[in-house]
Amino acid sequence: MQTTMDCNDIYNGLQLPEFNLQDLNPNSSSYNYNINPESFPGMIRLFYFSSNENWGTCINRFGSLNDLFIEYQTSVLEDIMIIGIGGDNNIEVENMVSGNILPWVKDNELNNVWSNWNVSNRDLFFIDKQGNYSYKINISSSFDSDYIKSIIDCIEWWY
Repeated sequence: MQTTMDCNDIYNGLQLPEFNLQDLNPNSSSYNYNINPESFPGMIRLFYFSSNENWGTCINRFGSLNDLFIEYQTSVLEDIMIIGIGGDNNIEVENMVSGNILPWVKDNELNNVWSNWNVSNRDLFFIDKQGNYSYKINISSSFDSDYIKSIIDCIEWWY
């Protein structure tokens, strides 16, 4: 399992298509506000995509990202935000957001983020502080926090 990132693999400069979706997590500081790729300017942004807010693996991965966010907020790097994006479906979000403080939004027909960003279930997109796409991994098979941290470190290093 890869645990460090070669910083030369980080791509900077690509702008991803816009979207504007409401935060549905009542535990989040941005609850009921609209979230888009330009939200949280000057921060490294991670976007986690999950198609089923009731599936154990998807919930566990979002919880692990929530823990990683709290770790960064309390000890390492405060200028990071992680946002969850659910599929365009009728699945309730309560199980996904329970105990988590990260924003959670759901795609819809108007925004069509999953298609526009060419997303697969459990993809994790990394956006730099200027709002540009940097990297993408899929965390379906495992959650390697050291590898995720090394990607964040590389993005931070570039700036």
